[in-house]
Amino acid sequence: MAGGNGLAGRARWILCALLLANAATAGALGPPPLRDLRGQPASLARYGGRMQLLNFWATWCAPCRQEMPALDRLYGEVDARRIAIIGIAADDPVPVRAFVARLGIRYPIFSGDPDALFAWSAALGNVNAGLPFSVLLDDSGRVRWTKSGGLLTAAEVQAAIRKVEKAAPRR
Repeated sequence: MAGGNGLAGRARWILCALLLANAATAGALGPPPLRDLRGQPASLARYGGRMQLLNFWATWCAPCRQEMPALDRLYGEVDARRIAIIGIAADDPVPVRAFVARLGIRYPIFSGDPDALFAWSAALGNVNAGLPFSVLLDDSGRVRWTKSGGLLTAAEVQAAIRKVEKAAPRR
């Protein structure tokens, strides 16, 4: 509903306010518990010291499903020593595992509690509380670029990566 009028609009704004209220805690504590596709505990710590593109998605989200093949191609093109591409599924692990296998997605996919993941994504800049949501973190873990909704393209991610690399001090 345009402009947030009516009951549905108010409900969305209340949901956003609740997510943003939880965002301070989610941001202070870092990511919620994550699991890999085998159901084992997973951590983003292994990707520390490099840029991370986190793509929040779900199997029921049509735009999410549409952008994943482009992310997988990008995964094959980037230098994995400098940039990690990681899918964060706000979904049950069983359909996630089947979906990833069916598409042949090669980049790491983690899942977790959807409510906790939405709160974390809000802390990272997902003010619309929608999917898909992508965030590029620099090698220190700071948010440098976000994209909410719509289809993510490899060209826009590569442009964001170049911008972050240009701004980074030489080591």
